[in-house]
Amino acid sequence: MKLDLSGLEKAVAENRLITDVEQWMKYHNARNETAHTCDSAKAGEIAAVAAVFAGDAKKLLQILQSRND
Repeated sequence: MKLDLSGLEKAVAENRLITDVEQWMKYHNARNETAHTCDSAKAGEIAAVAAVFAGDAKKLLQILQSRND
């Protein structure tokens, strides 16, 4: 079965690895923006999203580690 990013994120949510698919889509979109912008205001917005991402990524890592024990 082949999944696009949206399908993958939904599958991850269904397996209770993440709780907010829309937020993870925002992270993905912000990541894509970094490759296409030189605007300092946009860079600030992306940095704010990245700060939230760091916490969510740590939570995901903890969940994965606990399921791997």
